[in-house]
Amino acid sequence: VNHPDFSGNVIWVEGWSATSWNHWQVFMEDYADACRMIPERRRSLFLLVFHGPPPKPMLSGDVCLDQHQWSSVPAPWDILCYAAGLIPAGGRSEAQRHLLASIITQIAMWDFETAERLSRSTISTILSPVQILREIALERNWQPDEIPCVYRGTAGRFENATYTHAALLALKGEERDIQSRIWQGQVQVLLPLIERRRLNLLPKLERYLQFPLQIGNQEVSDIRELEIGQLYYLLHNKIPPNLWREIAILRRQRNDLAHLQPLSIHEIESF
Repeated sequence: VNHPDFSGNVIWVEGWSATSWNHWQVFMEDYADACRMIPERRRSLFLLVFHGPPPKPMLSGDVCLDQHQWSSVPAPWDILCYAAGLIPAGGRSEAQRHLLASIITQIAMWDFETAERLSRSTISTILSPVQILREIALERNWQPDEIPCVYRGTAGRFENATYTHAALLALKGEERDIQSRIWQGQVQVLLPLIERRRLNLLPKLERYLQFPLQIGNQEVSDIRELEIGQLYYLLHNKIPPNLWREIAILRRQRNDLAHLQPLSIHEIESF
């Protein structure tokens, strides 16, 4: 501890097992006690890294001894930016790349490795990821009957809640939960896009309507107040077929998302 060549170092130790913990515990407590007599700037720091449940018995906190738990919880935008950077352009629009990154974020959540696997996959695989998720689960030796556990990686924290890993859901056959995550990734991107397309159509549609309009008990004086469903009914057989098709498509897409139904690959390729 007092040797000048040992002063001011950081010793990182990992790869040790729970069976050797008792020896490490004695060493760390003895080393912490010896460091009391060493000025703080001259002390060398031992860092013992352990993956999984904390070893028992736990270390008792002391002047020169402490322990910290790191949950490795990335923020959603960390995964989103990571996935977006990996998705190849490949003729895809910016909207499609943003959409795919959002879906991958909701599936992978905290798992960068899963996000990378999905990012290098086709659109059809990302929208129907059960097979690749099962492969990930089997590669990690997860079992269909195991209980989700943070320390095993089968569960994790995401947006202030704990979720089961999508790969374990796939292994368990809980595909509805996976579809719900795909829908969540779609709705965050597609609803604003659908609204933007609605707004872009309004200048072309306004001349086919006379304001103010009476819709039920509501008087509407501005076309911007009309939702896509209202435009669909008010302009039926009154506008050119190409405009009508655009409104019909937007209405169908919005209704599907509103009813928790993810859009198909055909629909996504239209963005």
